[in-house]
Amino acid sequence: MAAARRILPQLTIQDLEKKFVGYYKRNIKASHRHLINPQTAELNVAKMAAARRILPQLTMQDLEKKFVGYYKRNIKASHRHLINPQTAVSADHVIRLPTSIRLDRLQLQLDKVAKSFGDLHKYVIIEKDPGPGVLTKALLNAGCTQLVALESNQKFLSTLKELENDSDGRLKAYYSDINKLDLIPLYQGYIPPVYQSGDILGHIKPKSWDDDIVGRVIGVANNTMGHRFTISYLIRLIERSGLHRWGRWQHIAYYTEKTARALYAHVGTPIYGRITVLSNILCNISTLSKDHIDEFFPRGTAIKGNSMELICLETKKHCELSDKALKFLDPILQQVFAARRQPLLNRLESIAPGSYTVLEKLKIPPRKCASNMSPMDFVELAEAFSSWDGRMTIFDSYL
Repeated sequence: MAAARRILPQLTIQDLEKKFVGYYKRNIKASHRHLINPQTAELNVAKMAAARRILPQLTMQDLEKKFVGYYKRNIKASHRHLINPQTAVSADHVIRLPTSIRLDRLQLQLDKVAKSFGDLHKYVIIEKDPGPGVLTKALLNAGCTQLVALESNQKFLSTLKELENDSDGRLKAYYSDINKLDLIPLYQGYIPPVYQSGDILGHIKPKSWDDDIVGRVIGVANNTMGHRFTISYLIRLIERSGLHRWGRWQHIAYYTEKTARALYAHVGTPIYGRITVLSNILCNISTLSKDHIDEFFPRGTAIKGNSMELICLETKKHCELSDKALKFLDPILQQVFAARRQPLLNRLESIAPGSYTVLEKLKIPPRKCASNMSPMDFVELAEAFSSWDGRMTIFDSYL
């Protein structure tokens, strides 16, 4: 819209006439499928004739309305997820009115969410991919005093830096990906947006895992990346790398209904999988709230489910697995859930020949498949593999 208004004063009546006629041509062409069909041919000829009759009678104001409306309709199609940085940035500099209305509505919703987090003064809050900063503003309004925004899309940094300058030192914005903290440097430098966790959290004293949480990781897990990000977060938790070097965290995020169901799925259900087992073994899971999906996405968006769920994954103080066995957990899960309906024995023998002895010791039926194994079954399996003398080096390649 802003672009349309900037261009409009520079256009002549001839330019607007071209836009108007072109708009009619494009709409008519879409329905002009079968020229041999008398009904469609007659309809299109009538529309084109009507356009030519109307054109000389239109004023400059009429053409301006057509021109601005044309921009609105074309831009609206790309404005799918206002809270998603990738799609928000593509339309933010072009259209303003619909965005501001929807962002105001979203701001009110997230203000309520931020207040439900309770006391935000004593914790460090890390916001993952804040995008246009809607949730960032809500957290600052709720009284957050130590807010760190890690944004992996450089296009949003200028907006976040403006919020940082107005926050009286309560907000620090970095061009960084939370899943790329503490990666090994390549040659003499890092590939952006790689950061060291010490550069971001160096002023914070690390805590023991028996102590209270260090802080909270907050964000919105969008439709495509929510599952992948959570898996990556849990893997870093096993390694105790990145943020987890500083202690235990609460990971609080809005998930689509499909991803949320995967976190607390029951054994034997089709959605039960690797993310279910990892999250249940490593974290305490709780659902904080459930909101209708229309609060986040426009109607008609191709997303399964009717709700967005705010879920908290709090790292457990004491995991059921030993540190040695934890290293075996994810390699086992990757292997057995890659073909969830195949017998467990077949999947494990392919990476650790002779592992049937471990299954026999645990009295696991050889034809049992991964989808029928509970999280506690996988705990026992990982512990058994960690102490098994016959494990092969091919298994160690995962570690």
